[in-house]
Amino acid sequence: MIAKIYKNLDDFEECDQELLVSMPYKAGIWMSYADMDGGTAAFKREAQALSRIIEATAENFCESSFVQEVAEQTLARRDRWDDWQKNPDNFPCECQRSIEIIAGEVSPEDVVSFKSTLLEVALAVARAYNERFEKKGFRQKISTYAGIWVERALARINGVGEDRVSAYDAVNISPQEEDALKDLARALSADMREVAEGYRSLAARSKS
Repeated sequence: MIAKIYKNLDDFEECDQELLVSMPYKAGIWMSYADMDGGTAAFKREAQALSRIIEATAENFCESSFVQEVAEQTLARRDRWDDWQKNPDNFPCECQRSIEIIAGEVSPEDVVSFKSTLLEVALAVARAYNERFEKKGFRQKISTYAGIWVERALARINGVGEDRVSAYDAVNISPQEEDALKDLARALSADMREVAEGYRSLAARSKS
């Protein structure tokens, strides 16, 4: 049997590349618009968190070379960020389209990593304005976010009732942010077991 040869980012059509590399940034912007209660100060802090987590991904913070390449190009196309902020309501449909583009063209592990990265970015931005975490280092924050997602996902897999899962409350995620995260997971068709495994790996790397 001939082994399947998977695509690199450069192998996709330019229009598809543009969509794929915009997705990490758009995930953060979409989440930022989910809850505007913090005003300008919150938006600025969320923008900083968004930039930092994309940089961390580009610096091989994840195991997927494809996702690393995507993040590198997200940063390289920083001049496009203003344009990518437009029409945030289109983001869920763009999530679906991005998964359609890469499904079967990159490895299954890369697809899971891509989904997990978008969820990771969104969660980091959602918690950027939480003063309880302001004094923690960036890797400590990522470890906390990872643990939250693993706890929540595994609880659902194991049939634990919502009243026994306080992960979101632990970092004060607003109802609007929680709804947005759920919408994002649905748009990505993210299987909770896949997401949990992705975040377990992320948590382990952040502690090393």
